[in-house]
Amino acid sequence: MTTPSEPILNEATATKVTREMTLENLFINIKSVSRVQPHEKLSLVDTMFLVIDQRSLKWIQRWFTGDSRKTVMAFIRGMSMRIEEFMEGDLLAYEEKAKLIRLLPMMQVGLDNLKQSYVEDRIVIFTLENIIDALERILDGWGKRMIVR
Repeated sequence: MTTPSEPILNEATATKVTREMTLENLFINIKSVSRVQPHEKLSLVDTMFLVIDQRSLKWIQRWFTGDSRKTVMAFIRGMSMRIEEFMEGDLLAYEEKAKLIRLLPMMQVGLDNLKQSYVEDRIVIFTLENIIDALERILDGWGKRMIVR
C-alpha cells in the first residue's frame, strides 16, 4: 500500500515515463488534456495516463497518492518534449505527424483551461504558457510544411 511519504510518481519519474512514451499513449494523453474544462485538474493513472480528476475529496486523495501539480506539470512538459522528438525525428510516418498536428490545437485549449485551475500559482501558469508556446512553435513550423506537401 502506498503512503503519503511514498508518492506513486515524482517529477523525475514523470520525466522518465514521458521520455519513453509510445505514440499511442501520447495520443491518449493529448486527448485527455484536450478535454479539460476550466477549473478541472488532471491526475496520473498507472504513472502513464493523464485523466480528469473526478474523485471525491480530491485534496485528500491527491495528498495520499502523492499526486501533485508539480508531477502533473512535469508529465505535461515531458509530453511536449516527446511531441517535439516525434515531429523532428524519423520515427513517424507523414500521416502520424499530420494526426499529431491536428490534435495539438485541442491540447492547447485544454492547457489554457487548466490554467484556470491554478490561478493562485503563477509558476504553474507560466509553465503552462511555456508549453502552449512550444506547441504553437511546432504548429507554426509543421503546419506550413504539411500544407506544402
